[in-house]
This record gives sequence, structure tokens and C-alpha cells, in this order.
Amino acid sequence: MQKIIAGNVGLMAAMMAATAASSSQAPESRPASTRPSKRRIPIPSVFPDVTAEKRAEINIRKGLTLFDIDGQKIWALNHKNAIRKAYKANQ
Repeated sequence: MQKIIAGNVGLMAAMMAATAASSSQAPESRPASTRPSKRRIPIPSVFPDVTAEKRAEINIRKGLTLFDIDGQKIWALNHKNAIRKAYKANQ
């Protein structure tokens, strides 16, 4: 049996209790066929057939610089980032 409380505070408490009761119900589970797939869909390359000269032009336009770190040619914003990229590539 519900206890009736008079006034604005009682009205707010009743509304809050009603929303809490309705939101505590278990959500409906979707059938397996409608669940989104967790497999990653590969994104097609923006520039599928770019030559080395074109890639260099694009990188220069982006503000990148070509660094030679341990015999590797690495495009990076600065020397510190080039070292970081070379380290990650060698792992």
C-alpha cells in the first residue's frame, strides 16, 4: 500500500519513485540476427594508387618532414616524433 504525501515535495517524490520503478525493468535483449557485428570492416584507402612522388607531395602539404632514422625513411612532424615512429616500427 502506498503512503500518500501531500504538497509539492510529495508530488516530486511520487514522480521520482514512478520513474525509478519503470527504469529498473530489465531491458529487452535483441535477437542474435540484429546484433551489430564486432568484426572490423576495413576502410578503403583514400589514395589507392599513389606514387612515391605524389605521397611526398601530400606529406609536405601536411607539414611533415622526411627523416632518416637508422636507415629508415620516416615522415614526421618533428625529430622526436620520427624517433617514436621508428621505435614503434622496429618492435
